[in-house]
Amino acid sequence: AAESYYNQAVIEVTEGIVSSRVGLDWLPESLLMAGSAYEKLNLNEAANNVYKQVSIFYKDSAWATESKKRMAALPPS
Repeated sequence: AAESYYNQAVIEVTEGIVSSRVGLDWLPESLLMAGSAYEKLNLNEAANNVYKQVSIFYKDSAWATESKKRMAALPPS
């Protein structure tokens, strides 16, 4: 039961982060953490979507570079 609660909590928190306003300073790093959490839950499509958002909204940044690396490392879906 605890694992189920953890999974649901991670999903709900990361959905809140993904829905945040793009201009917030803390957002790109939080999105990367959300993507990592999705990966740990084997929700690779969700992780890919989060990383894609970072690479689009923060292009030409170190965050985008890291997101692209993480997308490339995801297993094929």
